[in-house]
Amino acid sequence: MGRVAKVRRNARDSSCSTNPQAVAALIKRSAKPRSWLIFFAHDVADDPSSYGCTPALFESALKSANDAGCRVLPMRDAPGFIRFRDKVSNAGP
Repeated sequence: MGRVAKVRRNARDSSCSTNPQAVAALIKRSAKPRSWLIFFAHDVADDPSSYGCTPALFESALKSANDAGCRVLPMRDAPGFIRFRDKVSNAGP
């Protein structure tokens, strides 16, 4: 639980949440098997709200996630993917 709290704390730091290199570093640290990193924004705009991000930052985050080998899914699809993955891995030969 300490690691989750640390990642949350880092993600709330405005220098991390708006800096593409800091976001990429966070993604790289989080790209481990059986882990989640949720990237969210209320809006994606050239002049975003304090809870949004720019299109450039969003694209950079997606590229960093792909480069790190992460599977990028919308939240609505993630639970189904996990259930399917677990069924396949527990099915045996």
